[in-house]
Amino acid sequence: MTTSQPLVDALAAAGYRLTEPRRAVAELIAERSGHFTANDLITEAQERDLDIGRATIFRALDLFTELEMLERIDLPNGDHAYVPCLPGYHHHHVICQSCARVTEIEDLGFGEAIAEMERSTGWTVQRHRLEFYGLCPECQTRASVARWDERYAGREYLWDVQPNQFVERHLRGLEPGTAVDLAAGEGRNAVWLAQQGWSVTAVDFSQAGLDKASRLAADAGVADRVVTVTADVLSWTPAEPVDLVVIAYLQLPPEQVRTALGHAASWLRPGGRVLVVAHDRSNIEHGYGGPPMPDRCYDLGETVAALAGLEVETAEVVEREVEADDGTRTALDTLVIARRPAD
Repeated sequence: MTTSQPLVDALAAAGYRLTEPRRAVAELIAERSGHFTANDLITEAQERDLDIGRATIFRALDLFTELEMLERIDLPNGDHAYVPCLPGYHHHHVICQSCARVTEIEDLGFGEAIAEMERSTGWTVQRHRLEFYGLCPECQTRASVARWDERYAGREYLWDVQPNQFVERHLRGLEPGTAVDLAAGEGRNAVWLAQQGWSVTAVDFSQAGLDKASRLAADAGVADRVVTVTADVLSWTPAEPVDLVVIAYLQLPPEQVRTALGHAASWLRPGGRVLVVAHDRSNIEHGYGGPPMPDRCYDLGETVAALAGLEVETAEVVEREVEADDGTRTALDTLVIARRPAD
C-alpha cells in the first residue's frame, strides 16, 4: 500500500468519520513496507512527534482490521503483526516461532481446496485465515549451531581423529595445493590433508568443533597449514580458486546439497577436484547408521548432476565397515570425485 486513500475510502464507505488521528494512523500504515506491529507505529509516531497516543493507534488498527483493510497475524510471543490487504484477498503466512519473522506465501492451491469444500458442503466461505508456524532459515541455522556446539563441547573427540577412509584412499599421493574442507567438524580430514602438504581452510558453523580442529592441527604439528573459518557452508566462499574441496557427510536437504556442491564446483581451479562422501539413501534400508530420513541422505545420480561441468572420475555407492555394539556392520555411502577440466 503506497497511499492512505484505500483506508480513507474504507472508513467513508462504512460510515466512519475521518478524524485527524485516524488519518495520521492511515498515513503511517501506508508508509510501511510489509508486515508491522502496533509498536512499530507507536515508535514512528513518537519519533515524528505526532499527537496520537497508543490507545488511538490500537483502536485504529482494530477498526481497519474489522473493515478488512488489514489482516492481523498472531505471533508466538502473544503480539500481533498486521499486513495491508484488499477486501476478499487473503494472505497466507508462515511465522517463525523463535524470532516472530513473518513471510507471506503464495496460494499453493488453497483457493482450489476452498472451492472444492464449498462444492461438497454447500457453504460459501466469506473469510478465512491460514498461518503456518515453524522456524525460519536463520533460526534453523542458529538451532543447528547450538546443537553441534553442544555435541562438540566435550574434551574428547566426537569422531575418530583419523581421516575418513575414502578421503585417505583417493587423495593420498595427489600433488598438494590449496584445499577447502567444507563442514569440517573437528577437523580430522583437514588435519590429514595438511599432513600431506596441503594448505587447508576448514569451514564449519560450529566454533566448538573448529576449536577442536585447531587443537588437533597443533597436536599434529600442522597448525601453520590449517586455517579455520566459522561460517555457514551455504554462503561462505573462498577468496581465490582452490585445488581441492572435500565435502564429507554434509547431510542437508537436497536443495541445499545442490547449492553446496554447485558452489564447490565453481571454486575449483582448472584441474582441481571435489570429493563428496555422504550417507547414501539406500543406507536407510540396507545399511547401518546415518540419518533415517531420505531427504537427509544422498542419491548418486543427483550428486553427479549437481556437479555438472566437471569430469566425473569416481561415482559409486561404497561400503564402509562400522563397529557397533552388536559387532561390525556395513554402512552405504555415496562417493563422487570429479575434476574441473584443465584449460
